[in-house]
Amino acid sequence: MLPTTALRGTQECRIPPEVTDRIIDVLSSDKRALRKCSLTCRRWLPRSRFHLFKTIELIRQPAPIEEFALFLKSSSHVSPYVQSLAI
Repeated sequence: MLPTTALRGTQECRIPPEVTDRIIDVLSSDKRALRKCSLTCRRWLPRSRFHLFKTIELIRQPAPIEEFALFLKSSSHVSPYVQSLAI
């Protein structure tokens, strides 16, 4: 385990960004692992979101589509990560 430094009650990532990005890329098909990575530290969040929201598949029913639209409206920081939307 690499050493970390306490910083105002949080922990700073000390692994080089290129390494963490590669690790997250390898986990790209494991949504559960990506969700955990996104909570690990702020530095891991953008790359995790990139894979979590890259392709969205919605069921052809009004509720999931409306829920996703509301989610995007309330979480505008996520919409830039969506590259493909299948309905």
